[in-house]
Amino acid sequence: YRAAMPNASVAELVVQISTDLGFWRGAVHQADLQADEGAPVFAYRCDWQTPCFGGRWAPHSIEIPFIMGHPVYGPAWDGTDTEAI
Repeated sequence: YRAAMPNASVAELVVQISTDLGFWRGAVHQADLQADEGAPVFAYRCDWQTPCFGGRWAPHSIEIPFIMGHPVYGPAWDGTDTEAI
């Protein structure tokens, strides 16, 4: 993780590692199981870095307005991320 994120703080590394363990790993495992059974599998990864929290990462569920075609994007998370930004 340090090699991939050389300028990240220890807290940012902890967030990334826990995100991967808590979300990414399980999602990939579930997709693998579905694919093994012959079910169609669709997955995506959203790396858009919202202005909230200083633009350090893409918070959980930040992709919802993009994938759902929702035209209104209100303030999110820390209140600094708005549709205008």
